[in-house]
Amino acid sequence: MRAFIWWMAYRQVFSKQTKAGLMFMTLASMLGMTIGISALVITLSVMGGFEEQLREKIFFGMPHLEIINKNPAVGISLKRDPLAKMAQELENHREMAAYIKADVIAKSQDEYASVTVLGVDPRKPHDIYAIRRSLISHRSLESLLVGGGSVIPAVIGGDLASTLGVFKNDTFSLIAPDSNILGFLAGESFVKTFKVMDIFHTEKEDLDTRYVVTHLEGARQFMDDYDVSLDQDEFVSGVAVVFDDPDQVDMVDRNSAYLSQFNTLSWKQVNRSLLLALLLEKLAMSIVLSLIVVVAVFSLSGTVMMTVYHKKTQISLLRGLGMSWQDITKVFMAHGTMIGLVGIISGLAGGLLGCVMILKVGVISLPQGLYALQKLPVKFLFTEYIFICVGALALTIGASIYPAYVSSRQDPSEGLRYS
Repeated sequence: MRAFIWWMAYRQVFSKQTKAGLMFMTLASMLGMTIGISALVITLSVMGGFEEQLREKIFFGMPHLEIINKNPAVGISLKRDPLAKMAQELENHREMAAYIKADVIAKSQDEYASVTVLGVDPRKPHDIYAIRRSLISHRSLESLLVGGGSVIPAVIGGDLASTLGVFKNDTFSLIAPDSNILGFLAGESFVKTFKVMDIFHTEKEDLDTRYVVTHLEGARQFMDDYDVSLDQDEFVSGVAVVFDDPDQVDMVDRNSAYLSQFNTLSWKQVNRSLLLALLLEKLAMSIVLSLIVVVAVFSLSGTVMMTVYHKKTQISLLRGLGMSWQDITKVFMAHGTMIGLVGIISGLAGGLLGCVMILKVGVISLPQGLYALQKLPVKFLFTEYIFICVGALALTIGASIYPAYVSSRQDPSEGLRYS
């Protein structure tokens, strides 16, 4: 009986003897579903591509997690809290490195710039801030930054070098803006001289325009209330951590006995506003485009209802031959489901084809110089495609229930009397 029900539904949908009006409404319902599913698939794929590109830019030169003192101005002593001890609390980490950050003023001849001095350990192989891979000379940081004497070695961003008008082997000065009179009376110097050992280009604006990278000892002199004891206790601003999967930051037990004495700042907290904006934009676009599918579902319901109206005689004959009202209901539910399935399958195929054309052929090109991308990015989100298709199918079945119920409750004698 199940095969017979689907065969009857197929005959009603695709029969050549179907009236022109019903055929037009059927095709219109299929087309509406196709357009709605295709639009959803293409839009979500393009937005997924943009999100992936954005995540790559966010993670380039940025740690996934930063561990800092509850009072950031104090810093963390590596003598008291060594990296090995922190590594035991973060078993899933890939890289871990101590760093020092301080906002200072850079001066070269008559040029000034507000910059951030970043202190790293050049003897360690980590590249959390993407400096090693972005050096013009491709030399190791250890060979560039170790040593220096009174002149501190540093590598700086390409845009910052242009702003200051310095080149490799030139010198420039860094001035701590929060220097106080007590330090001056104690013989401390407000100005430290740095030598440009190399230049890096990360193509990340905040790194290339602001960062001066040097060794920990050189950067430590710009920490708040600096004195020799900070060198002895190996104080740093914080510890940067990178995981194999950025989402593993959610698995860190911040309430553990050891980590609870620090503040932990994840990439999700730093980019909370941006991530929320992306989520809301994706949700809004999905809702708006889903309305196309909803309109197609209403059209499908009307098509099935008109089919019930035009098939009164056939329904009465089937009831008279002994078919139960439950089977009549199943026939017209199968009728609506078949229309929806054709629209869903063709819509999914059209959407995937559109994504492939955008990705491979570059149907839509972006203006050069205006965006970093030359064409729209695409990411195939097969899990979301399944949710879209299942949701559309559920709406289709729901829209077929009432017309199918009306057909099953029809009095057989009424349909035969006026046939």
